[in-house]
Amino acid sequence: MTPAPPDSPGQTAGGETADAPPAAETGPTTAAAFQQLGNETRVDIVRRLHAEGPSSFSALFDGSDSNSSAGFAYHLRELDGFVRQREDERWELTGAGQAAARAVASEQFTRSVDTESVSLGTSCPLCREGALTLAVSDGVADVTCSGCGESVTRLSFPTGVEVRDEQDLPAALDSYHRNRIRSFVEGSVPTVAVPLS
Repeated sequence: MTPAPPDSPGQTAGGETADAPPAAETGPTTAAAFQQLGNETRVDIVRRLHAEGPSSFSALFDGSDSNSSAGFAYHLRELDGFVRQREDERWELTGAGQAAARAVASEQFTRSVDTESVSLGTSCPLCREGALTLAVSDGVADVTCSGCGESVTRLSFPTGVEVRDEQDLPAALDSYHRNRIRSFVEGSVPTVAVPLS
């Protein structure tokens, strides 16, 4: 490291400049990836390849709402990185395409769980008089005391989950977080999609 003028960018506490940061990995930005998927025809292609497996261009086009094969080919080309053409001329999802297809199939971007309060049958640990209730809104489960009104805990609740009976909500929340904790104990971080060092 070499001495740097005072207050220069990259200067360490000792007055030296830090080595250049490692080169960024090449590939589309997150915004570009979302833009690639920002069209119903493209999402439909990803959805169909996920459901049907590798398919020819003509099979994909015939099953689409597109009026023009040239327009459809444009949308297929725009999915570069999400789909690829195999040696047998059929199209298939890449790893990124499979992840996008799972996200689309889960409806995690389009469905949210919102419930009325459900009684947990437990007294409040804060005031010891009110009963605890559980309600979910915008992906957050909130356990609140019906007596003192205090929130005892707030936990994430996955979007896209279908809860048919609100009485099943406490068990669904418990199962979700027990599985997350089990994943942590086993060395996996379920919501982190980047390498850990």
